[in-house]
Amino acid sequence: MAAPPISVKSLPALKKAATATIGSSSAYPHTKGPTKGCTNIRTNCRANLLQRAHFPLRSQRPCLSARSLLRAQNPSRLHTQRRGVNTALSPSALKGYLQRECSNSQFDQETWAQLQQRLLINPTTNHIDCDTYGNRQLLSGRLLPVVCHRRDTSSFTRQKSCCLAAAASGAVLVSGRIAKGEQDIIDTAIAAGYPVIILQDNGFPDLYHPSERLTNLCANSKLLMVTPWKYAYRRVNDAITVAECKTLNCLAQALCRTKDAWWQQR
Repeated sequence: MAAPPISVKSLPALKKAATATIGSSSAYPHTKGPTKGCTNIRTNCRANLLQRAHFPLRSQRPCLSARSLLRAQNPSRLHTQRRGVNTALSPSALKGYLQRECSNSQFDQETWAQLQQRLLINPTTNHIDCDTYGNRQLLSGRLLPVVCHRRDTSSFTRQKSCCLAAAASGAVLVSGRIAKGEQDIIDTAIAAGYPVIILQDNGFPDLYHPSERLTNLCANSKLLMVTPWKYAYRRVNDAITVAECKTLNCLAQALCRTKDAWWQQR
């Protein structure tokens, strides 16, 4: 008999049932006293309910966590996918963009050498490549970059309105989500249920496990995370540089094949 699929929508109900089961120690005769609040029992109960839904026969049930089961149901969306996203952006084109957008103190030969060491450059195409986490099919839609410049601060309301209107009509917004305006637009789009692509300021480690919220968005094809970087250890207080920020802005336009001022023509 085929096992019923486990979707992200089914998780809240299963978790609720699991939590309700934890109310008394009678459900766990091997424990002493009330079991409510016991993290191990709560986690095991949820995982067991999920496994029973997906594996009706006890002999079929592996020892899996709820998130592991989600990943098993979405192998291409909930695992890091290496390379394979050709941005058509060459290192020389990126360097020219950074020279135009950055001041001399923000971008020099040393900065460029450091960026080249971190970027995923395909030796065959000599284009910047990307790793992803989420549903890559979002890249096949109509993509529009969301980049907020200080010079456009007075027109932000119009930019936000144009971006959300485009998302409502089926476009996928692409952004590094660094500037406050970019965060506002992307977060509003996510809250409205529109799919988005967010460019990351670091690479994905070998074992990458995003938060539950991001995992749910990726599983529902509402989010694709894209990075042009190799993974590098960073401290919490390490800030992104101007050159790195501008690199993501350039990459957003390269992925969309559209200039970031598209909304001004609307």
